[in-house]
Amino acid sequence: MTALRLCACGCGQLAQGEYKRTHRPIKHYPVRHGVRLHRWLAEQARGKPLPPGAVVHHHNGKKVGGALVVCQNAAYHVLIHTRTKIFYAGGDPNTDGWCYACKQPRPRTLFSKGRIICRPCQSERYKAWWARVRQEN
Repeated sequence: MTALRLCACGCGQLAQGEYKRTHRPIKHYPVRHGVRLHRWLAEQARGKPLPPGAVVHHHNGKKVGGALVVCQNAAYHVLIHTRTKIFYAGGDPNTDGWCYACKQPRPRTLFSKGRIICRPCQSERYKAWWARVRQEN
């Protein structure tokens, strides 16, 4: 049996081989003073450390360069990405939502409360599921 050692990607997890099997190596961001560069730049601009749970968003989507946005938490960071995705797909982020089934912006009126799939896609999925259930019986 191979001895356990730290994963080669630098994540700090234990692995039997070079990498942990069920693990994708983390993205490597440039580091300065022991902190990821984008976090270090945000802290320098603010003049104090970032609050706990804060996430730094890259405005241009690239690891280095461009404006940085400090998000108060991961949920707000996901919201920024979703609204950007809707905008670049030709939708209006104020009136549309993103359907994760058909991968396109749809009017928010087509979504049930708290759902990430629009009603037409939900209906198609339900019909396909019901057809599979009937075939099994």
